[in-house]
Amino acid sequence: METVTLYSHVGADGFLHLKVPDALINTDCKIILQSIDSKESLGWNSDFLKKTYGTWEGEFVRDQPTEYEQREEWP
Repeated sequence: METVTLYSHVGADGFLHLKVPDALINTDCKIILQSIDSKESLGWNSDFLKKTYGTWEGEFVRDQPTEYEQREEWP
């Protein structure tokens, strides 16, 4: 038995459309729906921006790269 986690959205029509991996084609599956906060699905805490917005202090300094990758020429 394999467990696969997919994220999708139920549209205004009430339908949920899932694209499942090819390995599950012609396989019986048990579907369990769990509603989630859309921000949680992205891995963000719901008040993350409130806590972090405007908290940067100091100058933003970005060092310039010193070496570049040498790639082969295209034909």
